Amino acid sequence: MRVWSRGGVVGWGTWRLSRALLRDGVTPAPRGEDLTGTSGSVVTAIPVGGYGEVLLYLAGQPVKYAAKAATAVTRGTEVWVESVLSPTSVSVRPVER
Repeated sequence: MRVWSRGGVVGWGTWRLSRALLRDGVTPAPRGEDLTGTSGSVVTAIPVGGYGEVLLYLAGQPVKYAAKAATAVTRGTEVWVESVLSPTSVSVRPVER
């Protein structure tokens, strides 16, 4: 007959819990490319040929990015991300309604 000590039971329970957590479905980390096609708003006006700033949401978190546009875009305008230029900048266009 085998006698289990409390330490053995706790150790076994901990091992089972850690195995279950390791098998839990893993979602991939968000990437900058996930921004393409999302909308945001202009925080700092974007001049023609220059950079401004836009506020976008990546994985539910607000993030500011440097932004370029083909036309001048004023502060507060809703924009769509056309492409990701670098890890910190995007190309946008105003949303037409």
